Amino acid sequence: MVETARSVTPRSLAEHAAGSADYLKAPVPSDVLARLPEDFARLVNVPDKPRAQLEGAGVVDVAESLAEAWTLAREAGALRLFEDKVVFPVVMGGAGGEVSLREGDPARSHGKPWFVCYVFLPTRREPHPSLALLDWAWLGHGRLEGFLSELADLALKESWDFAGADDGHPYEILRSFITTTFYRLQSQGKVRVSADGSFAAFNTGLVDRHYDDIFACFEPNPRGPQPWVWVGFAGAGNRRLTKRVNGCFMPRPERATYVDRLEDLLFHPDRELFPDYEHILLEHPERLPLGFVSDELRVDEEATELVDRIAAAADEDRPALYRDLCEVLEDELRLFNRLKSRVDAAIDIAKKRVSWNFKTAIPCYYPKADAMSLLLPLCLTDDDHADAALVVQLLESGNYQGQTVLTMEMAYKNARLICRPDSDWLTPNR
Repeated sequence: MVETARSVTPRSLAEHAAGSADYLKAPVPSDVLARLPEDFARLVNVPDKPRAQLEGAGVVDVAESLAEAWTLAREAGALRLFEDKVVFPVVMGGAGGEVSLREGDPARSHGKPWFVCYVFLPTRREPHPSLALLDWAWLGHGRLEGFLSELADLALKESWDFAGADDGHPYEILRSFITTTFYRLQSQGKVRVSADGSFAAFNTGLVDRHYDDIFACFEPNPRGPQPWVWVGFAGAGNRRLTKRVNGCFMPRPERATYVDRLEDLLFHPDRELFPDYEHILLEHPERLPLGFVSDELRVDEEATELVDRIAAAADEDRPALYRDLCEVLEDELRLFNRLKSRVDAAIDIAKKRVSWNFKTAIPCYYPKADAMSLLLPLCLTDDDHADAALVVQLLESGNYQGQTVLTMEMAYKNARLICRPDSDWLTPNR
């Protein structure tokens, strides 16, 4: 295997965080930004408890590491607001965590106007699939935007954004596709390095208008933590890099592969399907359409109040409210069963759709579990339109496990890794 996944670097973590949903949805307001310190060490106090947490999480020099992480976070725009706290990403023991700052009384904080109030420790040591490419190569300033823009221009045309997406952060689908593709290529040993170590390339999995493969090309990075730096794409319009790929590699870099057996591509409606209802309804209710949840729970006053509060809440406040709703569902079996019955009905319709048209079941890949699955449409608020997707996985018995439910955007990203979905229910232009 060439270049296995390595620890997350402070720069790659900051760049990834800046483009993530949590940071995009909760930016720090301009009036708070104006008060934030540039000199972290001089203006931010680190009390004993968070300092001990950071040291225990593998941060060797707390002061230096926090100052570096803060500078990179400000440069990348990786700052978010949670309640009255400013949050930024910090590498802890090779994995990504977060630190929260709060304004305080300088008299009680060693004369400093800000202090570290909370440390969110990483739950796993290996880097997230979406960080692998940023950790391996320097792609230039502006995070992935330039890389993605050039790749989108070269590739066979398709929609790389969801309808109504924020124009300030384009290529959301392409970002997910290329970072996960690279992660898969690393695991399969398909990221290629020339014999003399002067050149590297990988197959993007995309083709140009002539249906020729597009290769991302790299040279050794003379500075910075990443070992490689992006130099362009081999394909239409760049004969020099194309000749270099042809001259360095035989065979040329291969595409990532996902499907090992025919069963991963076809769903058999006559087999048993066992949904994991506790996971779907109690662990990830936020993936279900809120209108569906609201309609089914209107019979209960407490649940109705919670759903109304969720609908009116800011994005950062919703997780706590959903946890409260899950507690109500756990306590009230009749409410749980109402949701379960409606999901069951939607699954029955989905199985009938597959019987009518086998292409209704769409193959997808989940990188963290390294597993192939199939997506089935769930029509929960409107019988004519899917508004969620059920992930089903083939068991050794030949039956299926309904593992989880995904939002339509999550489902499209996972399906696009295999191929561009040719579907009447799963498209980016909803």
